[in-house]
Amino acid sequence: MHNEIQNNKLQILGKLAASLVHEIRNPLSAVRLNIEYLDMEKDKLTDDMLESVQSCKEAIERINYLIDNVLEFSRRGFTDHDRHSLNDVIANGLGIMHPFADTKAVELKTELFEDIPHFEFNKNKVLQVVINLITNAIEASQKGGHVCVRTKFVDDGNGTPFVLLEVNDQGHGIEKASQDKIFHDFFTSKHKGTGLGLSVCKSIVEEHEGEIYFISKPGEGSTFFVKFPFHSLSKGDAAQ
Repeated sequence: MHNEIQNNKLQILGKLAASLVHEIRNPLSAVRLNIEYLDMEKDKLTDDMLESVQSCKEAIERINYLIDNVLEFSRRGFTDHDRHSLNDVIANGLGIMHPFADTKAVELKTELFEDIPHFEFNKNKVLQVVINLITNAIEASQKGGHVCVRTKFVDDGNGTPFVLLEVNDQGHGIEKASQDKIFHDFFTSKHKGTGLGLSVCKSIVEEHEGEIYFISKPGEGSTFFVKFPFHSLSKGDAAQ
């Protein structure tokens, strides 16, 4: 029942996102037409003006890229499971989150294990987990700080091998009083937070037979871990 409720929430959010994107594209088209008009008159513009026009064109392309990603996320739905590369999904998530990180003056770093086998998961749902964890890490970071995203393949011979995703920040950390509650529905310490992000992440990870947990020290930062068990890997990919 809990997963069904979460899936309904995700579907509603997907529809809302698609509707919002449609509304954004209309005024964005008007902005693009005006920028293109200025570009046609570039012979009359100073170098500083030309630089501003070019900057606006690049920003518009970036917004369109983000819009396309949101539309793909909402159109493909939440039931599509196929074999994917976790590193590719992370790269997509980082591309989406880079502008936000730039506005916060936070550097995004990666340490991605190259030989992780493809395995079967819902690409859109796992992308949602990646984006949420990176967003939280950026928001927790100080100006000039960095967020590191890592992947590992772990087989120590003492249990089921697994693929591990880590998202680390050096921010303010999670207060001890909140640590037992952060995966609960509607719990948030943010002024404008919904309290659904991490609870949805937990639901998605558990749906993939995985596990999500964290370590955090107030004032020193946090690391979130997501484990995908090796037995969820497709048989044809296990030897890669």
